[in-house]
Amino acid sequence: MMQTPTHPEETERQSLAQIVTRLMVTMMQMDDDVDLREYERIVQLVGQRFGLDEREVEACVERLLHPSEEAPAFNEWASRIKASYSRRDLVNILSDVWAVAETDGHVDYFEERYMSRLSALLGVSSRDVRQARAH
Repeated sequence: MMQTPTHPEETERQSLAQIVTRLMVTMMQMDDDVDLREYERIVQLVGQRFGLDEREVEACVERLLHPSEEAPAFNEWASRIKASYSRRDLVNILSDVWAVAETDGHVDYFEERYMSRLSALLGVSSRDVRQARAH
């Protein structure tokens, strides 16, 4: 996805960027329709959150859409994010994931279920999930 990092902090940041991107790509795929608007929204949100250029994010999204190997379990991604971010940051990440779901103008049942499961694994309260969706 990104250039080879030279510092452990950069390696961790890039790893988290990939995981957050994976959460968003998974949301995009929930309704079995990869919408170009959702794709572009992911590129924008990940680029802003992690300071990455458009090409880097697009390359990561493409790898996630067409994986060459089996991905880590969903619970592993959530555990990693939960351990790496504050509650406020988790709410902001959930807000970004909601933004992807809402980009096509419709949030369906499977997208709602995905967000419910994700927020539970991240330990984010229902109140905070409502706050994330409102942003």
